[in-house]
Amino acid sequence: MKKVIKIDNAGLFEEDVILQDDEELPVDCIEIPCADGFYRPKWDGLAWVEGDSETPIPVEQRIKILKLYLAETDYTVIKIAEGAATVEEYAEVITQRQAWRAEINQLENSVD
Repeated sequence: MKKVIKIDNAGLFEEDVILQDDEELPVDCIEIPCADGFYRPKWDGLAWVEGDSETPIPVEQRIKILKLYLAETDYTVIKIAEGAATVEEYAEVITQRQAWRAEINQLENSVD
């Protein structure tokens, strides 16, 4: 068994989750442990940071985080393409990936 950390769409810590060794890592979970000392831990796509901050994430950083989320879930698309899984099995992941892509497009258009 292994402990992972479930995060919400903003990257904020939700709860610890225990997975069986053969279970795949859910899209909304992070394997990297969070160090003690954070009031409200937040995964920024690269590291754990303090999430109870009024400072917004810069647009470029948010785009980078979203692209990391996409990269971390590329395996689902590959499995479907290879016939090892179905769209129905990964419907939630596909929906989340579409939302990330839409946000990336919106943010990239706002920078131009």
